[in-house]
Amino acid sequence: MKTQRIILIVTALLALCLTLGSSAILASSQDKTLRILNSYKCASIDPAKGGSHWLFDWAATDTFMKVTENGDIVPNVLKSLDRLDSLRWKLTLREGIRFQNGKKLDAKAAAAAIQRQLDKSKRAQLLLGGSKIKVTGPMQLVIETPRPNASVPNALAARNASLFVYDAEVMEAANGDMSKIVGAGAFTAPYEIVAYNPEYFKLKRNNDYWAGTPALEQIEIQVVPDEQARIKAVQSGEADLAFYPPFEAAFTLKHKKNAFFKVSEKALQSLLIYINLRTPPFDNVTIRKAFSMGINYREIAEDVSEGIFAEAKGIYPYDLPYTIKNQRFDPEKAKQLLDQEGWKPGKNGIRYKNGKPLTASILLSPRGPEVKTVCIAIQNQLSKIGMDIKLDVREDARGYQRENLTGWNSSIGLTGSLSGTGDYIQPFIRRFTTKGDWNFGGINDQRIDVIAEKLQTTLEVSKQHDLLKQAQKILVDEQVYILSSTFKKFMVVTSPEWKDYQVSSYRRHITWETAP
Repeated sequence: MKTQRIILIVTALLALCLTLGSSAILASSQDKTLRILNSYKCASIDPAKGGSHWLFDWAATDTFMKVTENGDIVPNVLKSLDRLDSLRWKLTLREGIRFQNGKKLDAKAAAAAIQRQLDKSKRAQLLLGGSKIKVTGPMQLVIETPRPNASVPNALAARNASLFVYDAEVMEAANGDMSKIVGAGAFTAPYEIVAYNPEYFKLKRNNDYWAGTPALEQIEIQVVPDEQARIKAVQSGEADLAFYPPFEAAFTLKHKKNAFFKVSEKALQSLLIYINLRTPPFDNVTIRKAFSMGINYREIAEDVSEGIFAEAKGIYPYDLPYTIKNQRFDPEKAKQLLDQEGWKPGKNGIRYKNGKPLTASILLSPRGPEVKTVCIAIQNQLSKIGMDIKLDVREDARGYQRENLTGWNSSIGLTGSLSGTGDYIQPFIRRFTTKGDWNFGGINDQRIDVIAEKLQTTLEVSKQHDLLKQAQKILVDEQVYILSSTFKKFMVVTSPEWKDYQVSSYRRHITWETAP
């Protein structure tokens, strides 16, 4: 197929474009040092600031609750989490946990960390804003929410909400100076930060970690923007794990012995298609429906990626109990809809109306190589129904969306309909509600806002699922406000020593037990 030929060409070109020499990669070669290459900077190691979520990924922080690989939310630093009534949740801490600096973790210290997040973190405020924290015993505290809040367990486990366990006194004393956090032992985590800048982390083992002795002596994380350079470093033995590889690496490494391509069990990362409702042609719901039906979701998942992607049958992964399978490929129906709106095929195959071509842009960032490949496939598919799709590649596509509300027609990004813990409530509020901070397409539907309110205040899971089903009928079937192009498994390239590494579906890349 044409898309497969494109992949082979792109793969061959990438193999020739190793733009970063090996001298720039991690220098450490100690037996007990895990050497990781990543593509994204860690903007902060203060949990109250944006970009600190990488602390979760690299086991540099603990969470009160945690997500298992089965998707269950269970106690972590907490011994238990109990719902006292519709507004109050009791948190009971495990005994004997200390910060890396030796201070005891008790209810007072935990309350200080949570309160600081509620005061300073927009993400924490989104989930638990207006909540009151009360210490009720040496190892117990109560969170009282202003209204019933089903997000509390996920908020205490979330990577993005940043309700991490840390010494608030250290963070306050640092006053934004990251160098004062390094080496201060401000966390309870299995690994302690001993060196940091946004492009480089060094962690050492916390020998007094409460859950057990961590398996590794040290971890180094280096940002290397070029994905091929990351893979090359693993092949040459300069790194152990390379995160965010291009999926083409599944082809190029298939028979190699010096590097291995690994994927997570579940495909939970959605490449969402945001549709800009403010601009033509997508201010017209019929055009949006044709756009949706012109995309071959099965082809993207199975032919373009050879199974690394999972077919997007809806905006949620197809095997979840609340997913409605309402995305379908129907090019003949798409053509009928375009005919209905007066868009007639021209000599070049593109449709025209009143002398103007049916054209639209897809905004994307160059940092996700799989995103561009998916966009090329969509571009080819939509050309067959007469839509001329242009790819608009921008370094900061997300920022461009926010600042130029009418400067784009659609976009694709690895944003997801689920959070890192598998939570559906937080992403729903942020992406689909009128005031959501990630509502890039300008959805303004009172019915969705009402569903969001009920989702957050309904504690019974089966009723939450019913609400999600109602919402999907509006979001996809009726209005086509949002689509998912595909679902992606998490991908990592490993060295031979680390070929048995288990890739997390929930971004818990490193735990205290992680070992070759």
